[in-house]
Amino acid sequence: IGNSISNHIAVTQSPEEVSVPDKYEEVVITIMEGDRAWNIQSRLTPNEDVREALYYVKLINGKSVGNIQPGEEIVFLGLANK
Repeated sequence: IGNSISNHIAVTQSPEEVSVPDKYEEVVITIMEGDRAWNIQSRLTPNEDVREALYYVKLINGKSVGNIQPGEEIVFLGLANK
């Protein structure tokens, strides 16, 4: 992932119709070659349960993120600065 996260982040508003804990905020990531959902999410939410965050990521995107493809824009979760 390296620099792909910092180069492709766009923070959006609160999740649509999905109730996500307040500690998170949406982060739109453009998937690059070699990116994996687990790696992206673990960098966005260090010291958090990646499984919990990916559960909400699946709900927000309306699909599994186990097989993401380069060029896709996927909403992940970052830690909200509150």
